[in-house]
Amino acid sequence: MPQPPLKSQELACDCRSQNVPTAFLLLHDDGNLHIYLQLEKFKTCMGLPAIVWDDTMFAQKGELYHNNGQLVIWRPEYFRQVNVAICVPLANTIDTAFAGDADALQLGPFADDDAVLKITVVWQPNQNLSN
Repeated sequence: MPQPPLKSQELACDCRSQNVPTAFLLLHDDGNLHIYLQLEKFKTCMGLPAIVWDDTMFAQKGELYHNNGQLVIWRPEYFRQVNVAICVPLANTIDTAFAGDADALQLGPFADDDAVLKITVVWQPNQNLSN
C-alpha cells in the first residue's frame, strides 16, 4: 500500500542520516528526467531562533562537477505518488542472474515472488524548478 506523501517525505529525508544511498528522479517541463541525490531536510535547532531554512529540503542535482555539488531546494510538492511500483532486485538475485548468464546486458523484469525490493514510484511533473 503506498505511503501518504508526507510519510514518504519523512522516510526519504531520514535515509541520509542512516547512510542509505538514495536517488530521486524528477520530470522537468523540458521533458527531461533529472536525477537528484542526497536529499536532506534542514532541521530546526532546539534553543536557537528560527531561520529561513528551517524544515527546507535540499538535494544535490546530478553528479559532482569539478568536485562540487549543485544544491537545490527540493519542494514538498515533488512527493506525489502514482499508482505504480518497481521491483528492484536484491544483491543475491543479481548474483544468481549473472551466474546463469555472465554476459547479460539486462536483468528482469522481476516478479513479486523474486527476491526483490518493491519501490513505490514518486513522480511530480515540475512547474517551477529554477535549477
